[in-house]
Order: sequence, then structure tokens, then C-alpha cells
Amino acid sequence: MVRQFGLMFFSDRTRAIAEMFRCAKPGRRNRLFEVAGASSVSIDTRRGTARFPSVRAMVEADLRGWLPVMGSILDDELIELILSDAEEVLREFVTGDGAMTFDARRTS
Repeated sequence: MVRQFGLMFFSDRTRAIAEMFRCAKPGRRNRLFEVAGASSVSIDTRRGTARFPSVRAMVEADLRGWLPVMGSILDDELIELILSDAEEVLREFVTGDGAMTFDARRTS
């Protein structure tokens, strides 16, 4: 199964999957998804609402969590500057209780 986590980096998900097939070794293309028991590929988008405790919580999880995993480590001063800017830019998504919510879609 190709999850949204991998596909989210592509603006055209159908084309991304087609490219996966193109890059697979000849004779093994049909096996790319069959390994997981899939005989065909489809993209299913589900809509919902994303909710985070705060803008800070959502953004800081990326800055201190994912970025270091990918080799990008920011100093605390820069992180605070980004968090401050994010709270300003994303304030329209903050609810009365301080949480951050927005329409979201999940593709699987």
C-alpha cells in the first residue's frame, strides 16, 4: 500500500504512481503493488478535519521531530522565530480554545 505519507510529496499522485511503475525493473512492474496483494491501483481521498493542540504544537513537531530525522537541525533561536511567524500566519485556523483546526484530506 502506498500511503499518503509517501504520496503527499507529489502534486499529481496518479503520475507519481505511474512513475513508480516506469522505474520498476522490466518484468517486475506488475509486481510493484501485487506484493501487497493489489491487482489494481486506485487513489481514495477522504475528507475530514485536522486538529492540533495549537499552531505551536503542530509546527514544532516538524521542526524538532521530522527535520532532524532528515538531517536538518535548526538552532533554538531560529525555531522560535519560525514558531512566532507560524502563529501569526496561521492564526485564522485557531479556535477559541487555542487549538488549530483545518479541513484535511487523506489519500490512501
